[in-house]
Amino acid sequence: MRQISQHTDGKKDGDSKDNVILFPKTVDYYQMMLTRLLEGEQYGEAVELLRFLIRLDSGDPRNRQEWQALLGWLETMQSSIVFTPEKEESWTDEEEELSEQDMLKRHVRQRTSADSGYVSRLLDSLITGSSLEKMLLALGQLTHIEHEEIDPALKTWVQSAQLHPYIRFKGMQALRQRGAEGTLTLNYQGTQMEMDIDNTPLELTDFCPPAVLILQRVEEVSGLADPTLTYFAEQLWNDFLAFIYVSPLYAKLADLDIAGVDVWAAALHSAIHSMMQENPDSEEIKERYGVTDEYSVLWRQAVQAIQTFILMKSPD
Repeated sequence: MRQISQHTDGKKDGDSKDNVILFPKTVDYYQMMLTRLLEGEQYGEAVELLRFLIRLDSGDPRNRQEWQALLGWLETMQSSIVFTPEKEESWTDEEEELSEQDMLKRHVRQRTSADSGYVSRLLDSLITGSSLEKMLLALGQLTHIEHEEIDPALKTWVQSAQLHPYIRFKGMQALRQRGAEGTLTLNYQGTQMEMDIDNTPLELTDFCPPAVLILQRVEEVSGLADPTLTYFAEQLWNDFLAFIYVSPLYAKLADLDIAGVDVWAAALHSAIHSMMQENPDSEEIKERYGVTDEYSVLWRQAVQAIQTFILMKSPD
């Protein structure tokens, strides 16, 4: 894991933060890591990461305020799942084998049974969410609750024209995981698109074959020589596919031939170098992937599409 940070020469009295300033791209990396932990419902690890981050200086006090608010929310939820007196008294060997995700499922179902307004508050938190992390937390809990209000509310929310493409895709995944059926009418730049809930990808291999091959190609070219690049490529590519899933660009990816796969893999490789604050040698990268001048137009289109996504990827 590459951490890019700047150390200062000490702390002011009363300052509880470590004397480390994070560069913007490092903040982006940690935000991406935090998102992954929340998506995977790895809330214990998310708590530890947040405790680490609030000790550092991100250069923007709003980041620290958001991290502190999210940490408070997670700690409250974590304590209610694991550390309540009722839980300690009824602890069994079977419960010791439960995963964090299983414990979350049990917790939210118990909360729903005991609190008639719990589902409504989760839906309100999702609809009025001020950050990606808070919306992912709400979605994670709603996915595990059986309640008649959830599917209709999620469908209405997902079809909102103002919703960011990435979080809209996460909502589509939640609907599929909940076993919802039917189609969604989604707006893409003024065009109405009909999407089957059942076809929503839940993992990389569920996307169109060329999209899967593009990442595999990057891993083949750079996997052993540069595992850090491979890690970043996997995260970025998954997010990019989620972002473009409801768009004509995804359909174009599905129609790529092998040469087109190489072009997009090279563009992804180049984008990762740029994100890591390195100046990519475009000609050298294209040569490694066998991209010839014949595909210069497709190369420029692929590079522009990924770079545009990187600039727009934050739903905040």
